[in-house]
Amino acid sequence: QGQWLLILAALASQAVYFVVFAASYQSAFAAFDVETRTRDLVPVTLGALFVNLVVPAGIAGGTALFAQELSRRGKPAARTATGVLLQLIADFSSFAFLLIPGLVYLWFEHDLKTYEVVAAVILLLLTVSLTVILLLGIKKPEWIRRVFTFLLVTANRISEKIHRPGILSADWAEKNAEEFTQASRAVAGQPSRLMRTVGVA
Repeated sequence: QGQWLLILAALASQAVYFVVFAASYQSAFAAFDVETRTRDLVPVTLGALFVNLVVPAGIAGGTALFAQELSRRGKPAARTATGVLLQLIADFSSFAFLLIPGLVYLWFEHDLKTYEVVAAVILLLLTVSLTVILLLGIKKPEWIRRVFTFLLVTANRISEKIHRPGILSADWAEKNAEEFTQASRAVAGQPSRLMRTVGVA
């Protein structure tokens, strides 16, 4: 009976984790004025986690799933993608708050391994890279426009090779780059939204 209680406790804690994880996405989307409900995001969050595990495309697969699902509900795809970006930054940053004291403790105990340092540096670089992308939307909107234009051209070239019409319209890059820039500037003007997302994560 004791083992069953442990199993139930593990299942309950896992369920709570997924709900809180979905809530962090809800908070990130709210920062960009994309209104969602946590309970509606739970299945999408689980799907995004699965896609990121099985599809060799990094976080792109999960981001595309969120953008596709929310766009079906009438939400702006660019703001949704920016919200996913903010959630990742908040998630990695909050994890770093726990990781750094742990590394310092291991260093004082002379038990810090090289691979642990390497993994921490990779996490830091990834967090900084995602933050830079978000900041580019504020400081260098023309760079963001070039990125979206590259994505537009690449996606339509792939469509041509498989003999399909272009999957993205001609104004897709301009429209989404503008939405991304506006969303980035809006959230930068309200730091409390950023802190709320980090707190939930």
